[in-house]
Amino acid sequence: MTQGWQLNSILSFNTGTPLNITAGYNRSLSGDGNDRVDLIGDPFANTGGNRYLNPAAFSVPRNANGQSISDGKFGTLGRNTFYGPGFQSVDASLFKTTRITERISAQFRFEVFNIFNLVNWANPVTNFSSGSFGLLTNTRNGGSAPGIGLRAIAL
Repeated sequence: MTQGWQLNSILSFNTGTPLNITAGYNRSLSGDGNDRVDLIGDPFANTGGNRYLNPAAFSVPRNANGQSISDGKFGTLGRNTFYGPGFQSVDASLFKTTRITERISAQFRFEVFNIFNLVNWANPVTNFSSGSFGLLTNTRNGGSAPGIGLRAIAL
């Protein structure tokens, strides 16, 4: 009576990827466009919803007089200091194979992807000069991973 049944699952869990927070300005005068910011507060205070990083915790590099001018100064925040959101997904399937003849069989399949309907966010916007800095705007691998889906949030 229980012949031909098969239960399957795929569990996918991993941590977030590194965040390289850039100033969006060429403060260092190096010309590479990858200047980083200064960390001046708690980057995870006052966050929630689609706000992943607190913009008030960062500032553009300033000179000794407190002016934010291009004077060859690099930011104090290190590269890849923080990590983005992790990824969690549970897929499940149930198969029932029934023999019709010795050489022919039929299979009924029931498959569910991301069974717990977890939202898997991509890294937030990390360009400090962007109006969307620190916001989660897309799902992780949304454009290249069928089944996970692509979701953009209007800002």
